Amino acid sequence: MDTDWEATLIKSRRTHYSLLLFSLLILNACGGGGGGGSSDNNRSPFINNSSSDYDVQENQTEAFTVTAGDPDGDQISFSLSGTDASNFSIDSSGDVSFNTAPDFENPVDEGADNTYELTVSVSDGSLSAAKSFTVTITDDPSDNPNTEPTCDVYITEGDIAIQNAEQCEMTRGGLFREFIKYVPQSIDANNVSAPIVFVLHGYTSYDDWIFDYSNFQTQADEHGLILIFPQGSIYQPTQATHWNVGGWTSQSTTDDIDFIDSIIDYLDGNYFVNLNRIYSTGMSNGGFMSYVLACQLSHRIAGIASVTGSMTNQTFNECDAKHPTPVMQIHGAKDNTVPYEGNNNMKPIDDVMEFWVNYNSCNVTPSETVIEDNDDDGLGGTISVYNGCMNDVSVELYYLDGLGHQWPSIKGTRVFDIDSASVIWEFFSKYNVDGLVE
Repeated sequence: MDTDWEATLIKSRRTHYSLLLFSLLILNACGGGGGGGSSDNNRSPFINNSSSDYDVQENQTEAFTVTAGDPDGDQISFSLSGTDASNFSIDSSGDVSFNTAPDFENPVDEGADNTYELTVSVSDGSLSAAKSFTVTITDDPSDNPNTEPTCDVYITEGDIAIQNAEQCEMTRGGLFREFIKYVPQSIDANNVSAPIVFVLHGYTSYDDWIFDYSNFQTQADEHGLILIFPQGSIYQPTQATHWNVGGWTSQSTTDDIDFIDSIIDYLDGNYFVNLNRIYSTGMSNGGFMSYVLACQLSHRIAGIASVTGSMTNQTFNECDAKHPTPVMQIHGAKDNTVPYEGNNNMKPIDDVMEFWVNYNSCNVTPSETVIEDNDDDGLGGTISVYNGCMNDVSVELYYLDGLGHQWPSIKGTRVFDIDSASVIWEFFSKYNVDGLVE
């Protein structure tokens, strides 16, 4: 009896042991029994950047961030390789940075063309993924050195070369700047020091536009003037061309005073010019800028004329003119862009005239002359001249009843009551930086 019981127990134990061994074999075959997955079922990490090309402005170290992960939740690590990898480092978050901030003017990439190539790899310790990237360095113009103007023949549409005119380029204050220069042949032939007249375009406009419509070349040819038509820079908030005059351009960082001043230095070094006879005129924003020059570059500017411009509150309040300054204003009663009555961004024209009358210590009561109606619109205007000023300068206002926001000229399809270039040069010609020319 006991022997049978013992035999049954031994048989039962053997059966249990066999089942346990079979279970272990099954678990091992299925990859169980340890918690960690086998390499056969491990999934590869991934890089999920939608772009492989990045633009980075010079002088900063941050390049881009690699977006990566692992579908199994395994910890991942990054590494770099490729042509220009030695210029970069990458941290555990996937942030790629330059070891040394790149210099656009002195690239150190393999091709020395400011295009850096590298490959980023991500690994979970067993499997990996890789993606190639390109980082292109863009110029930060604020650190560009100033350059002297380089000039070439001024070519208009249709490949037409304009006689006596050149298109000039330079770098100033970190910006690429341009201007058109008009120098009549008579300048060298007469061997007489030439006056300089700056002719400034309006807001959103261009140097070649005012070159075409101002009609100042006729005055230059006849009187031996050097004309400069500068190009305004881009105002970043609106992406429009502008002159930095405050008011609606108050967010501008462009140093236009330095730009104009540098052109004067360039002309003085390359032509026989009369530094006592430098003038500025302009349309709209260019007229505003002419007032800025009269206030902030006074030691070089003999006189100004504003056509449809005014003074911003900043120019008005911060004006620091150094000498009695002849001022002419040409304005229209129908100007809705720069209204005669002014607005939040600009002074009323009467206030501007009063400012310069008081500054120059002129007679407060002007002499007035009627402007004849030459364009048959039934309107004309009035010339108000304030005399008796210091150094015998004058302040003059041409008020045209039928004029809107326009540059009145005899050139083109319409004949205005006055020709701006003619009356402006007639006004300028009477004065130098010391006042009335004897």
